[in-house]
Amino acid sequence: RKPVNDLSRGATVKDIVTTVAITAIQADQVILKREAETEAAA
Repeated sequence: RKPVNDLSRGATVKDIVTTVAITAIQADQVILKREAETEAAA
């Protein structure tokens, strides 16, 4: 599953930057998990 986060209409620039950073970290974790599962299956 791909990470999804939601911002409110009144989000500040700081809110947006923080949410983007969190989403990027979550996406990286998804990739790392898939790689670990692939290695474990091999």
